[in-house]
Amino acid sequence: RRLRQRHGSVVRGWRLEVDRRGAGGVALRDFGEACTRLGLHGKSNVVWDSLRPDGSAHPLQLHEFSSSEEVNDLQYFADTCYLALGPDPEAVWRYFDANRQNFFTLEEF
Repeated sequence: RRLRQRHGSVVRGWRLEVDRRGAGGVALRDFGEACTRLGLHGKSNVVWDSLRPDGSAHPLQLHEFSSSEEVNDLQYFADTCYLALGPDPEAVWRYFDANRQNFFTLEEF
């Protein structure tokens, strides 16, 4: 909820506050720092343990952190791009940026 309140969406908040390195996942230490920035100092281990009941130390990913509709929609979009265009992000970008302008408009999307 705090990510949405501060940044307008969970996905944007995840990118700006939690996964600041853009790695696609976040380790416990980085997650703890994000919780502190979000005013949840001292609660990161409780949240982490609730998301990792088996005690796993694997990095936490966005879809594990939030099951909001926007996260599900983003995953669906990513899966669709992968199935249609393959695993290369550059191929996906070239598909959407057909005019090779290094951007595309909402209408083009």
